[in-house]
Formats: sequence, C-alpha cells, structure tokens
Amino acid sequence: MDCGSWKAGRAALRGKARELRRAATPAERMLWDMLHARRLDGLKFRRQHVLAPYILDFYCPERRLAVEADGAQHLTPEGQRDDANRTVFLKGAGIRVLRFGNQEILRNPRAVLAEIRRMAFSDEHPGPPPLAKLLIVYDRDFLAPSPFSQARSHGPEHARKWCR
Repeated sequence: MDCGSWKAGRAALRGKARELRRAATPAERMLWDMLHARRLDGLKFRRQHVLAPYILDFYCPERRLAVEADGAQHLTPEGQRDDANRTVFLKGAGIRVLRFGNQEILRNPRAVLAEIRRMAFSDEHPGPPPLAKLLIVYDRDFLAPSPFSQARSHGPEHARKWCR
C-alpha cells in the first residue's frame, strides 16, 4: 500500500466525520451540549473523532473513553456484530467504550451523564495499549495493512518507510 492511498483514506474519514457532525441526531446534539466546553467535570470531549478505521461519536482522550450514541441500526444482528468488532478493536487500543441508545439519552440525560462520569473517573482505566497493538493499524476497508504495520511485518529495517 502506498502512502498516497493511505492519506486519501484518512482524508475521506475526516470528510465523513465532518458530515456526521453536520447531520447529528437529536440525541447526539443533546449529549454534545452536555459534554462540550469541558462541561462535564472539566473533561475535554471531541465529537465525531477519527480513530481509523472508525469514527467515534464522542471521545475523551485524557481518560481514553469513547461514548457512542446508538440508533436503530445498532439493534440489527449486523449492527450488533459491527459494534462488537468495534469494541474489541477499541479495547485493544486501550480505549473504554460506553454505549447508550438514542432514546435513553433523550429520556434520561442525567443518568447518562452520571454513567459517563462514573466510567471516566473509575479505576477501570486500561492504561496505554501495548506497543505491538500500536504497530498494527488497518486501512478503512480492512483489506490491507497500513504503512505503519510494515515495521511489524517486515522487521525493523522497514520501519523508516512510514508516510510522513
């Protein structure tokens, strides 16, 4: 995989994240109003944060916590399988994941904030991911390893061929 296609895939993800921010659901807008500008105990959250190959609804880098607002598409068997794969990937990267249904956010926002606060300040923090997991980064379609995985698959002599 060449550097150009990897960079194009990342740019496409950033464009998709921008679209998702513009087309937020009412639940996402409500949750963002409660999280942005460090309104939840001074924690900084990002909205539609790109963590290739995924886009996280909300992400707190300081606490390595992802918060997902799930709509009806997440209730299908395919949606649940995709969510499980995403959660395994994120946990492998040392990120904790909280999922809330859109209706839950709209009906009981205080309970949702309380759970986010509890998880953010709990002792369940996984810490930084192991180095081996950092070296395996896949492109958006999961078909080919990114240039960053070349160091792991071909040895240290290829580590300097990363895209800049």
